[in-house]
Amino acid sequence: MNLNRPQRRGSGMPSSGERVRSTAERGVKEADELRRYVNGSADSCTVGMTGDIFINSNGDRESDYTLYDMDQATGVMEPVGTYVGSKQQFRLFDGVSVQWPGNRKTPPPDVPYCGFDGKAKHCEKNEVFQGMRVAVKPLNIKRLTLSRSVLMDLKQMRNSSHENLVRFIGMCPEEPHIVLFTEFCPRGNLRKLLENDRFSLDWNFRYSIVNDIVEGMSFIHDSSISYHGKLKSSNCVIDGHFVVKLTDFGLRSLILQDQRDQSPNPRSYFWASPEQLRERYPDMHGSQKGDVYSFAIILQEVVTRSEPYSTSSTDSDPEEILEKIRRGNIPPFRPEISSDACSVELLTLIHRCWAEDPSIRPSFAFIKVTLKQISREKSSGNFLDNLLNRMEQYASNLEHLVEEKTQAFLEEKKKSEELLYQILPRYVADQLRSGHHVQPETFESVTIYFSDIVGFTELSAESSPMEVIDLLNDLYITFDSIIENFDVYKVETIGDAYMVVSGLPIRNGINHAREIARMSLKLRDAIKLFKVRHRPKNVLQLRIGIHSGVCAAGVVGLKMPRYCLFGDTVNTASRMETTGEPMKIHMSPDTRTILKNFGTFSISLRGEVYLKGKGMIRTYWLEGEDLEKRAVYRRVKYKL
Repeated sequence: MNLNRPQRRGSGMPSSGERVRSTAERGVKEADELRRYVNGSADSCTVGMTGDIFINSNGDRESDYTLYDMDQATGVMEPVGTYVGSKQQFRLFDGVSVQWPGNRKTPPPDVPYCGFDGKAKHCEKNEVFQGMRVAVKPLNIKRLTLSRSVLMDLKQMRNSSHENLVRFIGMCPEEPHIVLFTEFCPRGNLRKLLENDRFSLDWNFRYSIVNDIVEGMSFIHDSSISYHGKLKSSNCVIDGHFVVKLTDFGLRSLILQDQRDQSPNPRSYFWASPEQLRERYPDMHGSQKGDVYSFAIILQEVVTRSEPYSTSSTDSDPEEILEKIRRGNIPPFRPEISSDACSVELLTLIHRCWAEDPSIRPSFAFIKVTLKQISREKSSGNFLDNLLNRMEQYASNLEHLVEEKTQAFLEEKKKSEELLYQILPRYVADQLRSGHHVQPETFESVTIYFSDIVGFTELSAESSPMEVIDLLNDLYITFDSIIENFDVYKVETIGDAYMVVSGLPIRNGINHAREIARMSLKLRDAIKLFKVRHRPKNVLQLRIGIHSGVCAAGVVGLKMPRYCLFGDTVNTASRMETTGEPMKIHMSPDTRTILKNFGTFSISLRGEVYLKGKGMIRTYWLEGEDLEKRAVYRRVKYKL
């Protein structure tokens, strides 16, 4: 709100007295309007720079909006209506039509059907009704007409009870949230079961599934419901005991009022018979012979465990598949089943059930007898036997699933252990995995190695960040492959700095100095052959420093714990590196004293060097190792 709205100037400039008087009058008027607004006697305050500003009783501004729609012919956005915030009214311009989302003729509702987060209660897939879990199916019926036929269908569904049919519980007729309540089957539908490669289906189990469908369809055809009309694998649901039950049948008078599925997926018609597809509205037509055709498609799914027409060359174009079915080619276009996928008798039955001529298709009574003869050696006709066989099959599949999950768990556990061993020393990691607290420990004698790249700052300034990352990654991969051959532990890398220690967490006597010395020589030789990827002509140089002494070590932190070293030995080793020279191994007198015990290393005196915090100290260069003396030392050691 701007109480000092600027005055618009006319053709002439007002005098000083007029400007004062005008400003005073405007201030009185605006103050009066503001007072009435604050006291609740007015809902607007016309003091804005762009015109009148309307404020509601909550202190929120009521804005005006213009609705634009794109002209389908020109692709230009044109105004088609306005919304007046002060009156909360929306008005379309005369003579215009709007392309609302979803090809609606009316604007979308203020609140989506399932709410803004999709968690509206009427959209939940299953609820609890009188202590029983139920499935909830919403219907898109804006105005429910409870005609006599609808009431008869509801009564018919309520009285239809069979072990292979989903039990109809009731209906909520409250507009606009009209929903149906049915029995909830927790194991999903047949299509999902067939797609689950981890679930083994032997022929005993498959015939049990097929027999359940036949039993349910036989009951429907013998009842007043007459036919299913929408039989498909997704409408064959499975309860907790692996009994297949049919759903989405009956209530035709009510379903005709449902406007939810205006443009269904063409693949949903793969189970529809040719004569049904030739109708203008296939969903409104069905027959018993059409159900037999749909059953044959489901048999193909059970045999091959694949979707209908998934092996067809035109499987990517559902419309083309449906057109071939409608035309009724000779031979008719049907899903493919190899001759060795099932028995000859079952394959013959499938071909007869999906015959082009409906009169050739058998009834479910005939199918029931035929399947009983085919599966006589595969499945028992006793319901309890079938149930026990299914539970045994389920237990077997569960064992395989548990075994697979256990193996996957062990593999992931191994990966996590390897990752942990890369972060912490193996001894420390094992202690932590066992639940023991790793206490900080003092080590009387260890040798620490530091190195960095000479001129790394200048090289980084002349390279891109990704090139620097590639350089360090290649270099450290080379270093890591070398230090694996020595009794050392890589503590950390910070930029181009590389820190290694020997003698902890597992003590190795005085061998720590020898391991670090030999490792240093190998790294110095490796850097001579190293090639920088983005600058192959550049030759990197290392500056190396090593020192031996007392050190404390322990695990620090809970998140991303690190095994850290503490003590003056760490500082001295770092000073040895910073005061060294390119491609030389700078060594303290303490390390030199230990290496003399082996008698195999070539060491030269550097002289007095000033170390920060230490003063002048005599230091040495490690030149190399005499391999002949090394071999002699080894023979003497083993003889002893």
